[in-house]
Amino acid sequence: MKDAADKPTPTLTDRQFHTLSAIARRRWGLDMPNAKRGLVSARASRLMRRLGYASLDQLCEELDAPESSIDPLQLFDVLSTNHTSFFREPEHFRVLVREIIQPAVDQGKREVKLWSAGCSNGAEPYTMSIAAREAEVGGHAPNLRILATDLSLSILARAKRAVYPVTALKDLEPGLIARHFQPESVNGADAREYAVREHVKAPVTFALLNLLEPWSMRGPFDAIFCRNVMIYFDGPTKHALVDRFVQLIRPGGLFFVGGSETLNNSLRPDLENVQANVYRKRLGAKT
Repeated sequence: MKDAADKPTPTLTDRQFHTLSAIARRRWGLDMPNAKRGLVSARASRLMRRLGYASLDQLCEELDAPESSIDPLQLFDVLSTNHTSFFREPEHFRVLVREIIQPAVDQGKREVKLWSAGCSNGAEPYTMSIAAREAEVGGHAPNLRILATDLSLSILARAKRAVYPVTALKDLEPGLIARHFQPESVNGADAREYAVREHVKAPVTFALLNLLEPWSMRGPFDAIFCRNVMIYFDGPTKHALVDRFVQLIRPGGLFFVGGSETLNNSLRPDLENVQANVYRKRLGAKT
């Protein structure tokens, strides 16, 4: 007799896929093309089994009910992809240090406010903190505040825990690891996990946020990272989000997008392209 885990993954019917796609678009602005049906089928089946439903029909019906007993964020958790790493697209962090952090250090300036929108497992905001800490050498430390938001409850829990497998640090220099991570060993064995040190964690505040809903935070931010998040949105949703982000960036501040994302400068007179996937809010632009 086969175990439930050995059963073949059910494939979503047209109606089921339309139901889940409509929920994802209505609640979170996610665009789920038919090409992703196989991925969505596998993840919805995983949720169905975890919650104890007998079929995808039952799951879809309950998720779409006006007063569903299922927290819809459980669906978001299985539909969202959370792939990131420390110093991913490292040139972005060099730009952040050169254009934002280092001038603040050199000038003994006011606080520096950064936002990681779609922070995933926390590697991005912690990298911001590490980059700022590294820039402090020989200067005055800025009062750094980093807001890190995501809509996945499970991924935020992992980010707050701030413990990562050794494989997540494989591209980092040993000195950087020693300064900013604490090895977690068991009975003196070689560490398989590393915890982010307190001085890296201290500036970071995590919060649950649906980007399509009202935002409670106030700007202006010196830089906002929203990388590989808007690829899931349709054109109008993306354009509206960029408008909202830009309003919260101080003139001269930076907006970072993912490697596969670009903004149409002809439609954004308030932004200038600094380099690939990095934009500066023009001086004189409204905040």
